[in-house]
Amino acid sequence: LTFSRASLATMYDAAGTLVWCPHNLLTYSEQIDNAAWAKLGLGAGSTPVITANAGVAPDGTTTADRVQLNCGGSTISDRSICNQSVSGLMTGRQYTGAVYIKAYSAGEVGKQLRLFGDLLVTEAVVTLTADWQLVQTSGTAAAASGNFGLETRGTVTANTTADFLMWGARLNVGPLQPYYPTTSAAYYGPRLTYDPVTHSALGLLVEEQRTNMLTYSEALDNAAITKSNSSVVAASATAPDGTLTGFKLREDSTASADHRIYWTVTTTAVGHVLSVFAKAAERSWMYLRMNRSGGGTPRVWFDLANGVVGTAETGTSGAITSVGGGWYRCSLILDTAAGASVNPLIGITTANGATAYSGDGSSGIYVWGAQLEAGAFATSYIPTGAASATRAADVVTCTGAAFSSWFN
Repeated sequence: LTFSRASLATMYDAAGTLVWCPHNLLTYSEQIDNAAWAKLGLGAGSTPVITANAGVAPDGTTTADRVQLNCGGSTISDRSICNQSVSGLMTGRQYTGAVYIKAYSAGEVGKQLRLFGDLLVTEAVVTLTADWQLVQTSGTAAAASGNFGLETRGTVTANTTADFLMWGARLNVGPLQPYYPTTSAAYYGPRLTYDPVTHSALGLLVEEQRTNMLTYSEALDNAAITKSNSSVVAASATAPDGTLTGFKLREDSTASADHRIYWTVTTTAVGHVLSVFAKAAERSWMYLRMNRSGGGTPRVWFDLANGVVGTAETGTSGAITSVGGGWYRCSLILDTAAGASVNPLIGITTANGATAYSGDGSSGIYVWGAQLEAGAFATSYIPTGAASATRAADVVTCTGAAFSSWFN
């Protein structure tokens, strides 16, 4: 059995939490001498000296690389850096970087290094020890690219030089994952997924390529999303991914009005699915709406208290799936979306088939993880930031006599 996928993807773990697939965004994780790792001397700093396979790594192999740094001065601009640049980051999302390090000799014990991430993660000053230690730091990406690495730096580290062994670097979205070695490409692993409610194993998840066309799928308070007689309150509920990032879609006090949010996107005249994770609060009815080819904006209603689909207007059908904790993933399946400018919409309401009502200024529902994709059914959730995002296809093959001998 062989597997590949050229992107990140989401899955449910054994606890029913929505998580990222196994991954490591850094390349050449055990080959620090590779050109993928930049070696820089700035100010009075010297270019790092790397000696490949100079020590025994934590896995027992002689694959740890020796790294010698010398910042050469005491000003903040004096730096000796070994780092790797990473692109394709999601701004506003947490990343965690980690690497194994160990003093090369007894005389290096107690010296300091700076573990940093520039735009990726916050810095951490670490001290070399005689034994291997896994050092890590985490923070929020401020841009779509940045660096992760180690350095000695004037005014930051107490010493100008450091001589150490380095091995097993990794960079993960969210919390630290188990270590997955890499060479020329980042690692995106298979998804052995689980039922989010029963926690029973569902096996290997294999999906086609899909794109989430909605921006800011987890930042529904962003100004790019239009609020109509409503507001969006951040950090209002624990989301399906276990973080306090669920939003409250809250009605205002306008009388006899639709209370809703919507995007403006461009589609093609094929079937589309609009989905969102939703949970009842003071209101328990929600509706989704999309522009349909040939005219009209059909809607589907959802009962979030009982987990059932209400009315589905012509050209649509609905689906609702419990994901635990009172959350449901609700989907409007449209037979053919309108082209050009369309407005995928999430609305609060008080009853099946209704849209307009008089709000009280405080009631609403919880929402998180909006997605619009071309297709006849919703696929696994694809988080987005300022731009749409694509999940590559899962590619799985079974070959050889051990397979063909029993499978006809």
